[in-house]
Amino acid sequence: MRKAAQNMRRAMSLYNGDYTRFLTDPVSLSFLAIAVLWVAVPQIMKLRGKQCWWKRVE
Repeated sequence: MRKAAQNMRRAMSLYNGDYTRFLTDPVSLSFLAIAVLWVAVPQIMKLRGKQCWWKRVE
């Protein structure tokens, strides 16, 4: 985790603390969207009362 924090600090210093850099770069935006979906989809499925396809037992 320490390495990740160092890399985050380095990226923020390169772009003068501008977080929008992560939203304008296509690769960063893709990773951010995947991370959001990774968390949001199972929660939405749980609220709707459905199981995720990877948790189904047949």
